[in-house]
Amino acid sequence: MLLAVLLGNLIYWSATPFLPDFLVHDLYKLDAGLLLDFGICTTAYLFLKGG
Repeated sequence: MLLAVLLGNLIYWSATPFLPDFLVHDLYKLDAGLLLDFGICTTAYLFLKGG
């Protein structure tokens, strides 16, 4: 699970310069960027889990 979170965050923060402003996460706020980051981490977890 830790690997999925690290990989997901690496992907998200690498893509941050190319994202529209509303998808960029502001620290300590619940926003669309946080949901996108969560979705990427969840996808990485499912991919690493194999199913």
